[in-house]
Amino acid sequence: MKNYKITLKAKDGYKVSLGHEKTTLRPMRLLRDGTNIVMCAYDMSYEDFLENMEDNEMFGYLEVFKTIKGNKFIYARDNEIDEDYLIKVGE
Repeated sequence: MKNYKITLKAKDGYKVSLGHEKTTLRPMRLLRDGTNIVMCAYDMSYEDFLENMEDNEMFGYLEVFKTIKGNKFIYARDNEIDEDYLIKVGE
């Protein structure tokens, strides 16, 4: 597993919670910095992330951050389909 360097720092501490999209029930992750919502993005496994990095030229990761619990996440985006993803590293 590649060692991704932390590129985002939280003001009050990042927290990530799981949820789902209302209409499709597709799994999503909600990112908060303290009580402020930073973003809502689709959930993706680390294995799917690696596959997309290799096979999808429109997919790439933008930032890496750590939660207050010590979990590391990658924020990635697929520009072709206009979707954002939060991927837990080491899951």
